[in-house]
Amino acid sequence: MPFDAHEEVVRRVEEAATTGKLDLSDLKLREVPSQLATLRNLTELNLDGNRFTELPDWLGTLTGLTTLNLDACRLERVPEWLAGLGELTDLRLGSNRLAALPDWLGTLTNLRRLDIDANRLTTLPPGLCALTELTELNLDANPLSELPDWLGERTGMTKLLLEGVRLGELPVWLGGLTELTGLNIGGWALGRVPDQLANLTSLTELTLRGNGLTELPDWLGDLIALAKLRLSANRLTRLPERMRNLAELTELQLDSNRFTELPDWLGGLTGLTKLYLHDNRFTELPSSLGDLPNLRILAVGGCRLTAVPDWIANLTSLTDLWLNHNWLTELPDWMADLTGLTQLWLHKNRFTELPGRLGELSNLTHLNLGACQLTTVPAWVGRLTELRHLYLNANQLNELPDWLPRLTNLTTLDLTGNCLTDLPPLPPVAKLRLGLNRFKTLPNWLATATELTRLDLDSNNLRGLPDWLGNLTGLEVLGIGGCGLTEVPTWLARLTGLTELWLGNNQLIEVPRWLGDFTELTVLHLNNNSLRELPDELGALTGLTKLGIRNARLRTLPD
Repeated sequence: MPFDAHEEVVRRVEEAATTGKLDLSDLKLREVPSQLATLRNLTELNLDGNRFTELPDWLGTLTGLTTLNLDACRLERVPEWLAGLGELTDLRLGSNRLAALPDWLGTLTNLRRLDIDANRLTTLPPGLCALTELTELNLDANPLSELPDWLGERTGMTKLLLEGVRLGELPVWLGGLTELTGLNIGGWALGRVPDQLANLTSLTELTLRGNGLTELPDWLGDLIALAKLRLSANRLTRLPERMRNLAELTELQLDSNRFTELPDWLGGLTGLTKLYLHDNRFTELPSSLGDLPNLRILAVGGCRLTAVPDWIANLTSLTDLWLNHNWLTELPDWMADLTGLTQLWLHKNRFTELPGRLGELSNLTHLNLGACQLTTVPAWVGRLTELRHLYLNANQLNELPDWLPRLTNLTTLDLTGNCLTDLPPLPPVAKLRLGLNRFKTLPNWLATATELTRLDLDSNNLRGLPDWLGNLTGLEVLGIGGCGLTEVPTWLARLTGLTELWLGNNQLIEVPRWLGDFTELTVLHLNNNSLRELPDELGALTGLTKLGIRNARLRTLPD
């Protein structure tokens, strides 16, 4: 465990001794700290998103736990010690590798929330019918063959998440769950909104994205408690008039549909804070949208806009503005008056120049100028000292400005797809993307960039890769595809913390056996090489979710 992670664990454990609540999520821990065994007062424990290979049995002695989060802990089975945690009311097992659930899970009869999303479940054990107190159930992204009828008896259920389950049609009993406030049935390819949803008048959140819908029923406007309505990725061309009654809406997702126009009454939904309209076929947008005083997020990318609508100037509460993938050639000066903006997405437009006043947007943390036909980095970017993420990819940059190191808050810098041959010193970013440029060598100062977690060097003209790259042991993602490699560099053996490794489009003829020691890998790309075989040791990479071997010229595939 890295020293800084150890210090953080110690601090949080000491705090938990008083609060009874411990959050160790996303600390990249490989084992559960043993000092947890002494925290018998714990009521909440979050171990989400670490790198455990196993969980110790002594966790079962923490019998006071009421909330336990084991999301993304690489579990292949539900630990048996969980059966002793009878006080649990909230159990989260999402994003693991579970192919089945034990029947005894139904003995945890105090459970009110159960998350088992993003696993490999095909059925639910009959024992779960004993969970009579269950009010929230997340089954998203599981290949279930059916939903058990006993779910229809849980009339007190308030949240049911079924995105991507795709059973063909919804069970009739769903209309009887009238206490539901949250329902997600995205990705079911339903073709129409099921009539039984009309009974669910308590809904505050409804997700129907990815269902091939061509129209919406009028009664949708009668679900007047709705605060969040997600209709993305359908085939909609119009909104029913009665939807103007949805006065409680704060979030509306209409992106990736086939709208050519929107009704004026949309501007009367003044509670809206998030409006997603991107990737539609608009000829124009109604000026009434400028009457949404609380709007914080507006996404109008991919909407065929040739000019920024003047009514956006009225949206002074905006924090996120998406204007990407349009046909814009210029931006109005008044955009600098939207001083609350923290994210501005302008990529893939046709700008000839950008106004210098944009440098007045001093709160920007995200700026995307990718594919904007830039030949130089605009000088005003140097005034945006709060920037954390800067995207300059797919432009025509030959050099970088000397003021770039002044952006000391940068954590992400994307320079992919330019004409760069030299890389001056940069601020200490965590993610640096340099692929598809014209580098022949790498600058020596990169050897001390130990803060890097991602480095993309793909498809350059590099004359070999320096050994000091092996000293960047904090790297989690490394792209060295298309670098003319004939063998995997030996220094790579030191980067055992990698989760993604991109080696495609080289001239490799073999993969070293030691690559099987990279047990953190989830993505390994070997496409377009001249490999004859893969070593059996790669079988130890049980965490792999993507293995790219297209056109790798393998003679056989290992068992």
